[in-house]
Amino acid sequence: MVISPCTHGMPSPTSCVTCMEEGPVAAPARWVLIGAPFLAGFAGSCERCVRPYAPGMRIVREDLGGQRTRYVHEECV
Repeated sequence: MVISPCTHGMPSPTSCVTCMEEGPVAAPARWVLIGAPFLAGFAGSCERCVRPYAPGMRIVREDLGGQRTRYVHEECV
């Protein structure tokens, strides 16, 4: 679910009183764990703790409502 800009000039419908009075406003997306932990195939950095991970380390995939994906250390979940 993608939250579009407010037609009344606010950054989002959830920050606009007029949009909220017009009807239901979608809840903001939350990070959701996708699948089981797996071994990293490439080097990268954890987006939670900003420490690097190397190939062979256990990481997990998280998704933000279909808008964004990130990979983090298994212990950072």
